[in-house]
Amino acid sequence: MDDPRRLLHPTLTAAAINQWLPGRPPPEPEKSFLASQPTALNCLVAQAPISKTEELPMPHVTLYALEDQLAGREPGLITELTSAVVSVYGEWVRSSVDVKLVGIPAGRWARGGAAVATAAPSVTFGMREEVFAREDAARVIARLVAAFTDAVVAVFGDACRDDVLVELVGQPTSRSGLGGRVISEGG
Repeated sequence: MDDPRRLLHPTLTAAAINQWLPGRPPPEPEKSFLASQPTALNCLVAQAPISKTEELPMPHVTLYALEDQLAGREPGLITELTSAVVSVYGEWVRSSVDVKLVGIPAGRWARGGAAVATAAPSVTFGMREEVFAREDAARVIARLVAAFTDAVVAVFGDACRDDVLVELVGQPTSRSGLGGRVISEGG
């Protein structure tokens, strides 16, 4: 069976997961929503470490924004989006968060059949699909949506809050690959 600690994060390295060894408390639990949940903590602390050579897929955050609205905001967005993931999963995940900022040129973002001059950014977060089956899935989803929305608003301003779209995408490891190998095969 897959190591249950992998359910909390789509693509952690073995080293990141092994930071939580049996009998050792997670780092900064007061700042981590998942670490403060008994089921998540038991899932992480009670299991033996996985192989140090095994790699797990990374959590992917992709922000889409109009290019002219994105320009100059990249450093703040990278910091805020990474911190959004950390606020839910805990500090131990910071080094595994992969952020991509996609600037869409004028005339290439349309709504209702017409190009738009302004649009609120949207965020897509790739995570393991097993997270959606957890007993606390509704709370985890709500925290992620709120954290990503707050991250975007911190950089773009509160005027866009009501229009920020956050999509959480479940990624089955049986249909994802890393380094030319299917992830679930442990390649």
